Amino acid sequence: MDTNFILTQILGGFALILVCFSYFVKNKKYFLLIQVFANIFYAGAFLFQNLFVAGFNTIVSIVR
Repeated sequence: MDTNFILTQILGGFALILVCFSYFVKNKKYFLLIQVFANIFYAGAFLFQNLFVAGFNTIVSIVR
């Protein structure tokens, strides 16, 4: 297996866990913060797979 594939799976797994956890947080500020970190992990996973358009789109969505 390729190292980028393994790293992509790990980043995607962390993002999935963060997204699921964020729905149990009662404070909207913490919800947004957790969602931002999850999207950063998703962007990293896309970029490690050389899916640059999806990675940059996620980064733009984070900044927006």
